[in-house]
Amino acid sequence: MFIKPVNTESSVGISQAALALDEKSALERVRFVHAHLGADALVEEYVDGREIYCGVIGGERLEALPLIELLVGDLPIDAEDAPPGAPRFFTYKAKWDEAYRKKWNIRAGPPPDLDPALAKKVQTVARRACRILRVRGYARVDLRVTQDGEVHVIEVNPNPGLASDDEFAQAALLGGTNYLTLIDRILDLGLRSRSAKGA
Repeated sequence: MFIKPVNTESSVGISQAALALDEKSALERVRFVHAHLGADALVEEYVDGREIYCGVIGGERLEALPLIELLVGDLPIDAEDAPPGAPRFFTYKAKWDEAYRKKWNIRAGPPPDLDPALAKKVQTVARRACRILRVRGYARVDLRVTQDGEVHVIEVNPNPGLASDDEFAQAALLGGTNYLTLIDRILDLGLRSRSAKGA
């Protein structure tokens, strides 16, 4: 099982201990989240697989951006030949600790060797998740893709980081949209939505 705080963002409260292999360690982690983070705990099935992000942008018609994957060196995060002790998911340290990121060469980039049909399936699932949740404007959908090609939505982030080096902007750039054009488009979508609501 995977245990994380319900109401935090930016991977706060997620460490290697978030992965529990038995009931005892799961309950210990839940207690830790309650006591040290003052939050309710979300307990979910852990999906072992590639960690892929899909940016989605648009209003009534949603467009999926090119995919970005969390990589350890040049390998997907679930690679069988990853070095011992390498991170298997995106912890707070993997996201924000520069020394840790450098040690494992953690980076985000285009998914290496991902079958084009599977990439299209991931994008379709991401758009569908946004439609079901009625997300408009922009979002980043975090997914896990198993070795059998199953696509699992981990979460939908309706307000992901928009810095020029964040995954959403990287994906847009891969699709040929530079940073300023991306921000203009997001602002335009917001203004149109506001006008449509008569605000």
